Amino acid sequence: MRRWFQALAIGVGLATAVASGANAQNPTSLDRILKEKKLRVTAEVTAPPFGMIDANGQPDGSEVATARQLAKDLGVDVDFIQVTGPQRIPTLLSGRADIAISSLSMTIDRAKVVMFASPHGALSIVIAAPASVDIKDAKGMSGKRIGITRATLEEATYLTGVAAAGFEAGVLGEALAAATRATLLFEHLGRAADAARALLARAAIFAAAGAVSLAADAADLAIARARLEGDIRCRAFAHLARADVAARTDAEGLDHARRAAALLENATVEDQLRAAARRHSRGDEISVADWDRRAEDPSLGAPAQLK
Repeated sequence: MRRWFQALAIGVGLATAVASGANAQNPTSLDRILKEKKLRVTAEVTAPPFGMIDANGQPDGSEVATARQLAKDLGVDVDFIQVTGPQRIPTLLSGRADIAISSLSMTIDRAKVVMFASPHGALSIVIAAPASVDIKDAKGMSGKRIGITRATLEEATYLTGVAAAGFEAGVLGEALAAATRATLLFEHLGRAADAARALLARAAIFAAAGAVSLAADAADLAIARARLEGDIRCRAFAHLARADVAARTDAEGLDHARRAAALLENATVEDQLRAAARRHSRGDEISVADWDRRAEDPSLGAPAQLK
């Protein structure tokens, strides 16, 4: 039976590697900390005011202060292991640190290998500009140059927008570069579901460029990632992408269209129509009149008749 580092449930934002059941031969992390009188904590010192280096070259910031208070409450010394953002979880898993106190997003992938305590706060992504710049909504951002932090969730999210805009404008090279970097960043940040969607974008861009083999590969990867993450809609749309790039005489195309339809059985009418259109185009037997009646629903964003 797995046992968690119980002392961490104190409402601060931290994580610890999963520990196995405790016994005399296999003590928990807490047992070792109390015995050795030392708590080893990762210190990400490149994100002030949470973590930084003070004038004396020592770790400082709110997360560092939290670590010192935790060590004080446990009656032990604290030893800071300086790391970058990507090194936090690997440092825990390698045993170099006992806990990580950081602005670390809780994701399903991360929760498979580390335990999270209750978060001590939340971060918001905001847009800041001089008072003279008139920005009231998203349209106000048009034509503006935006500064973002590299290799962060903000950059990855921004790049998905760049990829979508580039695709719509037909600037496929720029769209592909953005989608590719977004995919790598999402994977690096442990956001597999977002990576699956970025892979789906790559598949669509490759398909638009006529790179059929590359589109199929990207769609297959998106299907696999989306299945693991339980993202049914992304998985279905990746099957639609595979259907689109399959040769008309290839039975695999119809198989992918049918799989998409099955996954979208409880989805919106628009999504169901997309799958029905692929099935129909590949000769599958469907009731065209019935689907056309559904497409005439005034609540739909646009007509999508199959006939």
